Amino acid sequence: MEDPLSQKKQATKPDSKLLYYSGMAFQMVALLGLAVFAGIRLDRWTGWLFPLFTIVLPLAALGIILYQIVKDTGKRK
Repeated sequence: MEDPLSQKKQATKPDSKLLYYSGMAFQMVALLGLAVFAGIRLDRWTGWLFPLFTIVLPLAALGIILYQIVKDTGKRK
């Protein structure tokens, strides 16, 4: 028979996939936020009326994020 304490330890052990995907989600949000922030700062610095960097940098970040998702989830079984 198993010890009740060992059963409790197994039940409270965090799922590694949950931690992996939540970490990936945090990285995505951070990269997208950084891209928007950098785009706004660059648009202010250049003084252009059209927000080119605010549009282009987040779109590039989304491309990087999608590539990273496909690359990371494709190798996991």
